[in-house]
Amino acid sequence: MVFKLFNVFSIVFVVAVFSAFGQQDIYEQSKTAFKSSNPKELVKLFEDEVDITIDGEKGTYNKHQAEFVLKDFFKKYPGMDMKVVHSGASDRGDRYAVCDYYYKGGQMRVIMYMKEQAGKYKITVLNLVKE
Repeated sequence: MVFKLFNVFSIVFVVAVFSAFGQQDIYEQSKTAFKSSNPKELVKLFEDEVDITIDGEKGTYNKHQAEFVLKDFFKKYPGMDMKVVHSGASDRGDRYAVCDYYYKGGQMRVIMYMKEQAGKYKITVLNLVKE
């Protein structure tokens, strides 16, 4: 009986730990994609449709379209580094991150909003603002 209870507790603990890492994982994956100027990797983190704003120009794109938009963006602003300045969650569980993106020749503010979809967080809004 004690052994079975220990096994159940162990499974619950492992699932909780992996869930916590999964929530942070999207931040690390997006940082890596920005630093390497890799639109293919970034769109893997998107919901099926994503709102992207680049310096005030807004659009709603599917993943394929978003990849082309970001390809142009990374040509103009090749990545050097990205740091998460602040992150958090709403009462509904939606997550957000405010980041500083460093590119060759300057810096931008990146704001990402994420919603949980099938147990994983996906980016629904991406705002890129020149500072």
